[in-house]
Amino acid sequence: VSTLGVTDKYILKLKEENMFDRLDALLKVVESAQGKIIFVQSKDVSKTIDGLGGIVGILRWKIQ
Repeated sequence: VSTLGVTDKYILKLKEENMFDRLDALLKVVESAQGKIIFVQSKDVSKTIDGLGGIVGILRWKIQ
């Protein structure tokens, strides 16, 4: 992905479930591939992204 968006609510949920290390590993992969990471805090945008699972990505290349 070229850009990864993660909501605060999703991060808190993973921390409560002791699953944050999986997200942390994903963030490191995105960062090492020189992708952007956006922590979403806007209520309107967070609501939409939380409806999709709390995490979204913009693909770097088109999928065929």
